[in-house]
Amino acid sequence: LPFLLNLNTEGKTWRELGVTRSQVAGAHAFIQDSFAPIHKWLSHNIDYATQKGWLIDK
Repeated sequence: LPFLLNLNTEGKTWRELGVTRSQVAGAHAFIQDSFAPIHKWLSHNIDYATQKGWLIDK
């Protein structure tokens, strides 16, 4: 749910706290083995958020 909230607020909390793309990706890595389609969607949106500047590209 926090991931969706950040997407809907243009990364408000991520930007305020200086969150990196690797932190978000790491927090959701466990999903890859169990729910590959959801992980693909998450990865796409992590890329999008990084391009928008909502996540730091590290």
